[in-house]
Amino acid sequence: MLFLKEFYPGIKVTAVHDIATLNQRDSVAIKNAGSFAALIPAEWYQRFDGGNIWITTLGHDKEYYSRPDFADHILDGIKYITAISKNLDYNKAYATAKDAPVDYYNALNK
Repeated sequence: MLFLKEFYPGIKVTAVHDIATLNQRDSVAIKNAGSFAALIPAEWYQRFDGGNIWITTLGHDKEYYSRPDFADHILDGIKYITAISKNLDYNKAYATAKDAPVDYYNALNK
């Protein structure tokens, strides 16, 4: 799990994990914290290909999805990202159709 060692530089962090409060024995976040020191992003959004994405690291266990507080967390994330996505720039998107394969070369060279 190397994903915690670095992030895309354009992320906008909206919530963090305090490493000191995590279970020291079992936490994958602690083992792979890299350069994050005491705080690790737990929720963020970023612009990507002319749109916005919202990411949460919470809710890895399926039991969470039946909890009202977690359902509210997911719904709030959806509402937030849709609220800031009013003026999308589709010129930066590179998909030619819904199921078309991603053309990474052209995406990187736009």
